[in-house]
Amino acid sequence: MRAVEFYSGLGGLHYALALAVPGAEVVTAFDINDTANDVYQHNFGRRPSQSNIDSLTAARLDRLRAELWLLSPPCQPYTRRGLQRQSADGRAASFLSLLRRLGEMQHPPTALLLENVVGFEASDTCAAMLRTLRDLGYAVLEVLASPTDLGLPYSRPRYFALATRARGAGLARHTLPFVVVRRGEGREPTVLPAREPTTRRPLADFLEADPAAELAGGVRLKLPDDIRFKATNRGSGDVQAEVGRGDAAAEDPPPSPTGAAAAAPGSGPPLAAPGSGPPLAAPGSGPPLAAPGSGPPLAAPASATCDDPFRVPDVTLLKNGWCMDVVTPSALRTCCFTKTYGQYIKGSGSVLTLASEDSVRGVMQRFPCLVPGGGGTGGDAPAPSAASLAEALRALDLRFFSPREIANLHGFPPAFAFPPAVTLRQRYALLGNSLHVGVVARLLGHLLAGAGEGGVPG
Repeated sequence: MRAVEFYSGLGGLHYALALAVPGAEVVTAFDINDTANDVYQHNFGRRPSQSNIDSLTAARLDRLRAELWLLSPPCQPYTRRGLQRQSADGRAASFLSLLRRLGEMQHPPTALLLENVVGFEASDTCAAMLRTLRDLGYAVLEVLASPTDLGLPYSRPRYFALATRARGAGLARHTLPFVVVRRGEGREPTVLPAREPTTRRPLADFLEADPAAELAGGVRLKLPDDIRFKATNRGSGDVQAEVGRGDAAAEDPPPSPTGAAAAAPGSGPPLAAPGSGPPLAAPGSGPPLAAPGSGPPLAAPASATCDDPFRVPDVTLLKNGWCMDVVTPSALRTCCFTKTYGQYIKGSGSVLTLASEDSVRGVMQRFPCLVPGGGGTGGDAPAPSAASLAEALRALDLRFFSPREIANLHGFPPAFAFPPAVTLRQRYALLGNSLHVGVVARLLGHLLAGAGEGGVPG
C-alpha cells in the first residue's frame, strides 16, 4: 500500500500505518514546520517536503499514485479557546484546497483518514469535507476516540473521519471501542457510545525511572525557576503560569531559533495498541518497537543542574497550586497534554507526585479545590490561602512529566528520539500537537479492512 502524509509533524501517522499495515509505504510527507521536519528526518531518515499544500496540483498528486491519504490539518480554526472562524481562518485554506484537488484527480486515493480536535465535526469545514467525499463516492465513518477507550491512562479525545471508495459498507459495523457519530438528513448528529475497556493500565507503566536521562549535554532543557503570571480575560479571569514568555499569547508558542514555529499542526508518534500483537518494526529502524518504558535506561544527563530538573518550582505552587491536576503512578487517567505544557499550568496537562497514596489523599481532603470537579464546584469549602496550599503541595514533591514520558503516553516507541538541538519548549509543543498512534492504528485497521486491505482488525 502506498500512502501520503499531509501535515506530518513528528510522523505519528507514519508509525500508525506501519503498525496497522506492516509493509505499507509512505511515499512522501508534507509539513512546513522546520523543527517538526528535523525530528521526522532524525527518526525516519528522510525529510518531509516543505511545499505549500495549497499549491499542490491534481497532476502532482496523481503522480504519487497513493492509495491512502493520512491527514492531520491545523486544528486552531476549531479549538474552543480560539476564534472558531472555521473555513474563514487562513489556516484552513490548505485543507480546503486538498478537497478541491481531490475532485480533479484522475487517480484519487481509495481511502482517507483525517484527525482533528473535537469540535471540527460541527464546523463548516467538516460539512464541506463530507459533501465532497460523498459526491465522489466515498463511504464515511465519523468517530470520537481517546486513548482511555483502549484502557490507557491518558485522556485525549479527538475527531476522526474514515473514508473509503472500496466496499465502504464495512465501515458501518460498530465494532470499534470508540464513540461513533451518526448523521441524518435534517437532524442533528447523534452518537453511539463507546464500549468500556475490559482492562486499564496504570500510569506507572509509562513513567521513566530517570526522567532527566533524556537531557543531553550542552542543551539547555531545565525548566526555568522564574515563572511569571498574568491574568487572562477570556471570560473566566483565570490566572495562568507562564515560563519566560512576557505577554505572549498562550495559544502560540514562540519561534524556534531558526524562525520556524515550534509546533506543527497535527502529528504524533507510535505505540503498540492493546491486543495488537507483536511489537512493530519501525520503518527502516531494524529493531522492534518495545512497549513504552520497557527499554534500557538512558545515560545519565551530562549537564543536569539539580536532582530533578522537572520539579515544579515553589513560585508555581504558590501562584497556581489551586488549579493543578495532581496524579500518582497508580492513576488510570491523566489530563491531555497541550503545546503550552511547562509554560501554562491550568488546562495544559497533569503533574506527577511519587508521594504515598495516603499523603496525597490527605492533601486532597484538606484542599477540595484539587479534587477533579473542585475549584468552586465541589462544595462550600472556603478558598485556601495560597501559602498553606503551596506548603502542602511542596510536601508532595511535584514534578512535570518529561517529554519522554509524554511521548510514552502518546505511544512513541523507545527508539523515537528528538535531535539534541530541539529545546524542551519545542519538545512539549510538538508533543502537544501530536496524536495517539495506538488509536490511529486501530482506526486504520478498521478502515483498511473495510476497504479490503487487511490490517489490524477493527
